[in-house]
Amino acid sequence: GLSAFVEARDGYAQATDALAQKLEFLLHKSLHRVLGVWPPKEILQATLAPLLSDLERQGDVRLLVHPNQVVALRAFLDGHVRDLGAFAVVADPSLDEPDCVIFTQSEIVTLTIPVLVDQLMTAMSQYVALAVAVQREEFGDSAAPARS
Repeated sequence: GLSAFVEARDGYAQATDALAQKLEFLLHKSLHRVLGVWPPKEILQATLAPLLSDLERQGDVRLLVHPNQVVALRAFLDGHVRDLGAFAVVADPSLDEPDCVIFTQSEIVTLTIPVLVDQLMTAMSQYVALAVAVQREEFGDSAAPARS
């Protein structure tokens, strides 16, 4: 009796682990595909927008982008920053169209589709882990972390 229960529990755990790995793979592939067909200008603007105020405070920022994105990025910056002189937009033909490499006095930030996908996967993994912990707590699983 008990050994059959333990065997069933272990089989269930293995099956859910395999399913989670498959789901992560499919999600990763889907994010790459979606971002790969999104217009490069929109990806670039969406990834830069949350960073602009911090970058502007740092001053002396160089933004390397594909030559096809230079004019659009300059126009975007013109409409979103107060000190346009803090930014230098530099054409780099070695970059893919939606990619951007940011050089500041203290750091280098790489914004590429693989980096964005990794960041999205990390954020989703953290969200799922939190949701699982909350669910375990709600159903009284002793393995769940205690609320403070």
